[in-house]
Amino acid sequence: MGLLDRARTFEKDSSSSTALRTELVEKALSVIEDSTGHIDYPGEVFEAFRSVIGFSKGTFLLPDTDSEEFYPWVSVGFDRTTTRRLRFSFDMVASESREVVMKIETESLASVLSNREFGLMEEPLLIRLGKNALPSALILTTDGPNGGSADSSLIEILTLLNERLGDKIPGSRSLMESMGKQEASSVSEWLERWGDEEAVLVVLDASNAIDAIMDAIDGLELYRARKDAIGIIRRIIGRMGRLYDTKDGRILVLSPPERLSDGDLWLHQLSLAFSSAFGRLSEPPVFEAAFFSWPAEKGAVEEALAGLL
Repeated sequence: MGLLDRARTFEKDSSSSTALRTELVEKALSVIEDSTGHIDYPGEVFEAFRSVIGFSKGTFLLPDTDSEEFYPWVSVGFDRTTTRRLRFSFDMVASESREVVMKIETESLASVLSNREFGLMEEPLLIRLGKNALPSALILTTDGPNGGSADSSLIEILTLLNERLGDKIPGSRSLMESMGKQEASSVSEWLERWGDEEAVLVVLDASNAIDAIMDAIDGLELYRARKDAIGIIRRIIGRMGRLYDTKDGRILVLSPPERLSDGDLWLHQLSLAFSSAFGRLSEPPVFEAAFFSWPAEKGAVEEALAGLL
């Protein structure tokens, strides 16, 4: 018997129902203690709600202040067409009511779901997290309990979870909001801006870090895993040097020689710092890199970056 089946069994008995709601919430919360400071905290929030609702198709959406839209960060059960399309505008979900469960018309999802997913959809369930008019995050499921509807017992459970978890999401992601943006439109322009001053140029392979995040967070969207990995590396490097994202899994770093005198130590510290930003990595990722003297080894750099220069 599932958690919600048990909840309905006891619904008529007020004291038993109250005890069961507490049990459901505590069970969901037990796996995410001491994780609010990590940027992957939303993944654990999603799992907590998923364990209570019991859906097989759902997505956790985070806000993007630049586009003023909520985008999928973690998804389970949906096809790729849907996760590429799925967006909710700030205007659509902002509400003064502060209700945790938001009613949404089925037809309004036709443009953001694939034809297949839309055809299979029962009644959608949209959960607003946080207490502000603009949610901290959204959870959408299209195959929730009772065809997607939420009875009073379930709403109480979701409200309790939201009170404990919802408002902590922005703080866990605040680090990602402060990431810098690309400094130049091309590698050539980026190198030209450095000039002829001596530097260490690092060609850093970030693929292991991206894989580590994907393994740790079930259903994490690859694009978001990559963006988070690059963002954290950018944050760690900070003022130590300049960074360029080649978009092919590699990151270029230019640093004054005195700031990067020991490549192995630098990679080790990068690995530890990267791991500390996440709560669920089984072990620090191994970063592989090639180090060049710039501009003395310009020819070797051009060979290593063939196709980018």
